[in-house]
Amino acid sequence: MAPRRAAPLRAGDLTARTWTIDVLRCVERLARAEFSPTEVYGAVPDLQARHPHNRNVRPKIRQQLQVLRDAGWLTFLGNGRYRLSRLVATGNLSEREPRAHRLGKP
Repeated sequence: MAPRRAAPLRAGDLTARTWTIDVLRCVERLARAEFSPTEVYGAVPDLQARHPHNRNVRPKIRQQLQVLRDAGWLTFLGNGRYRLSRLVATGNLSEREPRAHRLGKP
């Protein structure tokens, strides 16, 4: 059985998975390994357009950063700073296959 924290990345929870993937893409667009949530907030207009029924986009971004941290995609460094996983940042996800499988990826 997959851990509960991986639930947003499972195929059955489309809305949560979409938010998680959208926030991960925003982080990747920053084009640097370390960042703060404030930097991700630059994507609020894009995320509001993609999710027009959500009026709490900034809290949702913070929530999804925590989901990504719990799933191993991000590391929380403290003082409001995160680091993108080395494997995600380099695009070398093959080393993550066992964990990726638990996250609902084939």
